[in-house]
Amino acid sequence: PILAKEVVLATGGLASLYPYSTNDLYARGEGLGIALKHGIRTLPLTPKWSPLALFEENRPLFPLPIEWLLEGGRLLVSKHGGSCPVEASPEKVLFQQMLSAHQTHIWLDVTMSDISSFKERFFTEDQYCLSRGFNIAKDLLPVAPAARDCVGGIVIDGVGQSSMQRLRALGAVAETGLSFRSQEPGMQVLQSLTWAVACAEDIIKQLPKLIYYFPELQPRAPLEKTTPSLDEKWQLLGRILWLYAGIQSDSTRKHHARALLTSLAGLEDGYSIGHLQFRNSFQAA
Repeated sequence: PILAKEVVLATGGLASLYPYSTNDLYARGEGLGIALKHGIRTLPLTPKWSPLALFEENRPLFPLPIEWLLEGGRLLVSKHGGSCPVEASPEKVLFQQMLSAHQTHIWLDVTMSDISSFKERFFTEDQYCLSRGFNIAKDLLPVAPAARDCVGGIVIDGVGQSSMQRLRALGAVAETGLSFRSQEPGMQVLQSLTWAVACAEDIIKQLPKLIYYFPELQPRAPLEKTTPSLDEKWQLLGRILWLYAGIQSDSTRKHHARALLTSLAGLEDGYSIGHLQFRNSFQAA
């Protein structure tokens, strides 16, 4: 237990619960899990996807411009295989091809495109690919769709206050009621900063007004060290979401996801930092 006059959850979204994400591993929905466990008011979330992202093992995926696919790029199931037809939703094509081929990624070939134009128009993306050892002029790029945003959840007011007194939420874990088009990612940062300043100013005003009572805490055993088996649990959790509550998702598949997650309910048992993190993320999932 941690006692405080005010608590602010700033734990990020939950895009990294998916095995393919453009976020670092911290975005696993722990704050949302805490809120759900305590009956705090929340709203449903809808993941947003980067249809095309550079795939690397054990790293956040880097979003690539969809123009690379629409302006001459080809998707290949293998380095020597035929190209895949691209429909209106490239992320669904990649998802289905990866499942059918039992592969962690497929390949993007832009070598026959107007490379000089690509390198000029998409300088940042080209430089990132070069820094990771891929030259778009001659190399095939390993690609996959990736969860970009899965933000919101805890309903807050204009100063970050949730439905539980003195528990606030900021950033990607908070639902402010505002939404932005996908081409305006900077607005999410601006929104977070605006609410953070308002929240801090309101906390400063409220602290002198209230009398706080803190109960005596009973001594507890120290937290255990995290066990290696937790890695398997994270992978299993992510795989269920990826297959049944991700790109290919409808009410039937979501019911399957919920049933599978329910059957895993005992997996979060344990008393370590890692188990506590997994328990909150499991609740959010």
